[in-house]
Amino acid sequence: IPNVSAQGEFAALADIDISSAAGLEQYNTQVANISSQFGDAFKDKGLDLDSLASNIQAGGDVGDLIPNFQLPDGETIPIELPSNIAFPSVEGIKEKLESIPEFKIEIDSEELKNKAQEALDAIDKEKIKQETESLLTLV
Repeated sequence: IPNVSAQGEFAALADIDISSAAGLEQYNTQVANISSQFGDAFKDKGLDLDSLASNIQAGGDVGDLIPNFQLPDGETIPIELPSNIAFPSVEGIKEKLESIPEFKIEIDSEELKNKAQEALDAIDKEKIKQETESLLTLV
């Protein structure tokens, strides 16, 4: 049995026509059902269930407004799954490339020599500092 999804339950609210008495009763029943299943989880997150229900009924985006709470079969405490899980809409690069392109790397040898010398100078400077500190400690 699949989990009961808070987002799915809220999405059902958007399809209810509340302009009729029967529709309003159906809406209130659905909100009460959501409240009984997920009310405490929404309160813990500081979210007002009634205001969310109104926003969804007015055309709000369920995925943006509602946390991804799931109620596993037989459980009474909902779990929250990561939201905004997306699947790529563009074909993966591995499937797109027919062959691996050849890459070339060019290095400016003069710049490389300068950086190497800077590193050696920094090492020498640190050695001198450590030797000086150790001599001062012995005295």
